[in-house]
Order: sequence, then structure tokens, then C-alpha cells
Amino acid sequence: MNNALRTILVKSALILSTSLAFCASASAHLLTTRISVDNGFNAYLATADNQLGTQFSSGANWGTVSSGSIVLNGADQYYLHISAFDTGGVAGLLGQFSLANSGYHFANGTTSLLTGSNLITANTTGYTGAYSATTSYGANGVAPWGTLSGISSSAQWIWSGNNNTNNFSYFSVAILKDVPANVPEPGSLGLLGLGLLALTRFGRKPK
Repeated sequence: MNNALRTILVKSALILSTSLAFCASASAHLLTTRISVDNGFNAYLATADNQLGTQFSSGANWGTVSSGSIVLNGADQYYLHISAFDTGGVAGLLGQFSLANSGYHFANGTTSLLTGSNLITANTTGYTGAYSATTSYGANGVAPWGTLSGISSSAQWIWSGNNNTNNFSYFSVAILKDVPANVPEPGSLGLLGLGLLALTRFGRKPK
């Protein structure tokens, strides 16, 4: 094997190795939430819509925006569940949700979602009951809550039904896995890189 060909193979192997490392680092798909609830909430990530899932965020002060994040580990579908409660007076949930690293999307095909979207459903009974559309009580900035920084001004205060009479709301948002593109898997890239490196070794003339 001549030196020029050997150089090309070595460079190709290095590029493939770098691509493999990049794929590994980019595989941590992340759900991030920013939520305020009058009066408090717990947020969960589940793989079934009738299960509570794993808790990753909570808050008990509607004047404070609570941030949370959790890694999506490869399931075909997830559900963001938010259990919200009210301790008197009007109730409401305000929030924005985002998905990082492009491995997942919401049902409308985007990687960001605001409360007020028809993709967010709720009920007053829990995660084994039927869901329905939420009721909107105005955008971020509306009375009596005013403007909360850290959440989009387009996000809506929402609740399940009447926010003066229902003390509990159970919200659900579906998260779908992207359809994979027709590209080699990271493992295949690694094997190809090793094969190219092997060719450079076997192609050397014995001394």
C-alpha cells in the first residue's frame, strides 16, 4: 500500500472516530420545563399515559418559575405529566416545555410547546381517567397573576375545567421519538473505522 493511500485511510478512520464520539455525546435527549402553578405542582416523565412516571420537578409558589429537566433514554414515546393543586381562590398552570438534541418531538412536530396548546390535555381525577381539552384563563401577564419572567408571554394560564371550583388538575403531554434517518448507527461507524485502521496495518510492507 502506498503512502498516499495509507494517509487517506488513516484520516478517514480519524474522522469516523470523531463522528462516533459526537453521536455518543449528542444522544442525551433532554426534556426541559419551566412551570408556575397556583398553588403547586409535581412534574413526572412516564412511558405510559396511565402511569405517573418518574418525578423530576416540583414547585409550591405560583410567583416563582420552577425549572426542571430529565433525560429521555430511548423509549418510543413518553408523557409529561403535571399534577397540579390549588389551595383556594383561582387556580392555573403556566409553562413552557422544550426538547433538546432533536431526538424527540411533540405531536405537532415541534421541539417546544407552551401551555394553551391543544396538545396539552387534563382531567380532575388522575392518570387513569379520560382526558379533555384544558380551559384558558389568559396569557402570561393577565390578572390576578401578572407577568412571570422566564416563561413566554404567549403561554396561557390553563386548568382542567373551572379554576374556581376544581382544586386538582392532572395534565398530560405526549412526546414522540423521531423517525431515524437512513444513516449508519454509531456502532457501524465504529466498526468501519476499525476496519480502515486494520487495512492500514495489513497494507504495510514487511521490513
